[in-house]
Amino acid sequence: MSEESIKHELLDNQDIRTDLGTLSLQEGLNKDDIISQSQNTNLEPVSTSSPTASHSAHLNNDRHSEYINNLQNEYTDKPLIQSESINDKKNSELKGDTSYIEEETSINEPNEGITDDDIDETSEDGESTAEDEVTDEDSEEDEEDEENPPLLKYTRITSKLPKSFFQRDTISCCNFNENAFFFGTHAGILHITTTEFKPIQTLKCHRSSIMSIYCDGSNFGTASMDGTVVTGSLELPSQLTAFDFKRPVHAVVLDDDYVNSKMFVSGGMAGQVVLSQRNWLGSRTDVTLSKGKGSILGIYKLENTIFWFNDDGITFVDSVTKSQLLQIPYPQANHDFTQGNNNDLSRPDLFKPHVSFPESDRIIIGWGCNLWSLKVSLIPKASQESSHIGSILSSAASSLRGTPDRQVELEHHFTVQMIIAGVASFKDDQLMCLGYEKWNKNQIQLKAAIPELRIFDIVTGEEINSDEVIVKSYERLTINDYHLGKFIYNDSIPQYYLVSATDCINIQELSLIDHYEWFLKYDKLLKAWDIAQYIPSIQPRDRLTVGINYLLDELSLNHWDELGSNMKKVFTTAEKDSSEDIDFQQLINEQWQTLIFKALNAKKINKDLIDNLPQDHGFDILIFDTILEDQLLNKDFNEFCRLIHLWDITCFSTGVLEEKLESEIKHLSEENAKPYREQLIYLYLRTGKYSKAIAHMLINRDKKAIDILIENPHLIPEFKQSLIKIILLPYNKDLSTIENLSRDEITIIFTKSIQLSVAAVKYIPLDKLINLFKNNKRSTSIAKLLLIVLESISRSEPQLMRTQENEMVRLYIACDREKLLPFLKEKRNYDVDKAILICQAESGLYNELIYLWGRIGEAKKALKIIIDELNDPKMAIDYVISWRNDELWDFMITYTIDKPEYIRLLLKNSDILGERYMAVITGTNNNIKISNIKEAVNDTLNGKSLSLEVVKNILKLVDDESFHVAKEYLRLSGKGKYFDVDEAI
Repeated sequence: MSEESIKHELLDNQDIRTDLGTLSLQEGLNKDDIISQSQNTNLEPVSTSSPTASHSAHLNNDRHSEYINNLQNEYTDKPLIQSESINDKKNSELKGDTSYIEEETSINEPNEGITDDDIDETSEDGESTAEDEVTDEDSEEDEEDEENPPLLKYTRITSKLPKSFFQRDTISCCNFNENAFFFGTHAGILHITTTEFKPIQTLKCHRSSIMSIYCDGSNFGTASMDGTVVTGSLELPSQLTAFDFKRPVHAVVLDDDYVNSKMFVSGGMAGQVVLSQRNWLGSRTDVTLSKGKGSILGIYKLENTIFWFNDDGITFVDSVTKSQLLQIPYPQANHDFTQGNNNDLSRPDLFKPHVSFPESDRIIIGWGCNLWSLKVSLIPKASQESSHIGSILSSAASSLRGTPDRQVELEHHFTVQMIIAGVASFKDDQLMCLGYEKWNKNQIQLKAAIPELRIFDIVTGEEINSDEVIVKSYERLTINDYHLGKFIYNDSIPQYYLVSATDCINIQELSLIDHYEWFLKYDKLLKAWDIAQYIPSIQPRDRLTVGINYLLDELSLNHWDELGSNMKKVFTTAEKDSSEDIDFQQLINEQWQTLIFKALNAKKINKDLIDNLPQDHGFDILIFDTILEDQLLNKDFNEFCRLIHLWDITCFSTGVLEEKLESEIKHLSEENAKPYREQLIYLYLRTGKYSKAIAHMLINRDKKAIDILIENPHLIPEFKQSLIKIILLPYNKDLSTIENLSRDEITIIFTKSIQLSVAAVKYIPLDKLINLFKNNKRSTSIAKLLLIVLESISRSEPQLMRTQENEMVRLYIACDREKLLPFLKEKRNYDVDKAILICQAESGLYNELIYLWGRIGEAKKALKIIIDELNDPKMAIDYVISWRNDELWDFMITYTIDKPEYIRLLLKNSDILGERYMAVITGTNNNIKISNIKEAVNDTLNGKSLSLEVVKNILKLVDDESFHVAKEYLRLSGKGKYFDVDEAI
């Protein structure tokens, strides 16, 4: 037994079944009452029967939710199963040497049944057959220590069975069909009940142990150690037909169309697989399908596939073509001397095979310590032949064997550490196995052991679950005294039945409600609460009660770490479950707050509790205030900051916190108070107390104050005296270095400040704003900033700037002379005289002075600046030309007559000077050396000569043209004109 095996207590379940009443028995039959009732029947194709009909195996349609699957993975250990060598041991129950019996007998009269005298009324141990609990050998305390519920639930249902069960005549085999349950006994009695164990009929079919029961849903057949096969129908179960084979028969299967064909296949100690049918005379005809390979231990059928078990292993045959589909030899055990003698594990006749049909095309076989999984699939062919057992009869066409239309494939095979006494499909790809632990003190264990029920993964062989099941008088039973059956009624949860010679136990996978009740029983309240969501019968209020009890338990145990998240999970789920019940919603809030206050009173405030507080439930503001005060006073200031930013301000008392922060700040240095001031600023801003916030922001040099004033410009007058300080907040370096910044750098750094200044002029007079800049102790350093501010104001409020153009002139001269001249040319509201005085006081502003002198008509003063300061002859000439003033020309010639460069340039512009050209020449002192004067004079003379030549040529052209015109005129004028007087009259 593996360490993971668990002994489970089998509990009574009074609700599952009701008492079935007294079983009505009929009188038994003797051999003389049996006569032949054979009839001639044509061999016709029969309807395909499902595995469910053939061997009461059902497809596992698990209706549990996905939650159950998760529970299985969570709650069960999965030790890996190691394959071990197997020997086998001679089974004394299968010993014997009987002859083959061909005689057939039938029953003339309806079976009158058997009397109560045929069956003992008490069990062998004298115990009452009333339903009772199966106790666990382990202590109840061990079971209570389990963390997770078991996979399976066990309930003894002995009292639900007919009272004749489990007396001295014990159960030898079972069949759980979808239409009826069959129980055969060692006395040859067949009990037929409904699927709810209500008696249908009790029949005396055989004189000794019934070894096999087959039912296709309407007809049934039994095989017995007395050498007979008995068949009957559920409609008339008392009308039986018996067939005597003279040797013990271990197995029988009926043809799908048995009502018409009367065909069946049987086999037993004679070592033959025999097909029996009626010939045209009505006599029984037997055809041997296999022989000489040891006793037939079992025969099964899946549609057209028949397979049997003997010393040769497992043989699969297609009933249509009589072709062998697959042969699986019984595995030979590897010797393992640490486990004693293994030879018995290699004896197939020692173990009874067990078969389950989980699906219509799947076969699961358990035999000895071996498990096989096989798949039956169709091979497409043009035509389909007859599908009943009669197809394998000898006939004129039997020698023309066709190709099988199906194949059997071995999918998985593995050995397990147990001797198998029964198999049944479980859910998914899992298999339920009943049996014994393989070894007991180095010997194969075949009797007197506690039976075990294990769940395996059919693909990997992994053991998923293992339970020991205490049955009555197990110490007196052998491995072959146990039977495992499965039944599914109307797609309900599968029911499994463990039947022994003395007991019957119902096995079920724990349902959701079972899990829920188990969790409640063992105080796993959180898991009970969790699973309750999948159980419709549990109301939201009941589920909430479980959740609250869990939370109270956590409080009593001082489990605080996850209390907050668990509270949120319990209460928010309850809200979703009953969102329309206002009273229930109010109850949820009250209970939630009550538990929170319990934690606060215990001073167990942790991050889990804090992070799972809802903000939208209208909780008492005291909860949040208490938590915030705790974080602040306990110096967990980072958590305090996180919470006031996380929570909505409506959740806590901001005024109280503001007062506490103000008080803390007063007792701290400016540096240490900075983080507290930041949170105070945050609270002031969240509550709209901008004035108080800005006051602290100035202390912290928080440039966000600018944004607040931009968004709330009506506050600007309140901070007029601090406005320059606010404007300078974006600059973190020494303010004296601002003047070293370029205009672009200042514009980028002070973008918001400039925007604020522009907004300020709507609330503060512009001249006062300028004075604030000028009166600042850093006025010189911030003059460039003031200039940029005034430029921005000029663009947005040009009317305001008309009175400040003189200030702009001053600022341009001080900060940006390149833009002074364009400004002077563009604007008209500045004082020109003042501007001239300012420019004259500064060096290098010649162009600006030239413009200003010219603007007031003092062209000669402007010209003097060009000549004396700039010494630019070309500019001087251009300036005079622009004025178009003869007097200015005369002034220039007179003023520059002693300046060689000016004389040379004037001589080169003879066209412009005109008649004044000679005045320049005559007025020039002969002692003045003029560079390149010859070139200038030559250029002038050449130009004059060229002009004279051009004039002469033009004159000649005009003269020639005049001459010809005059000559023609004279010629014409000397001619007379003839007039015809007569015609004229």
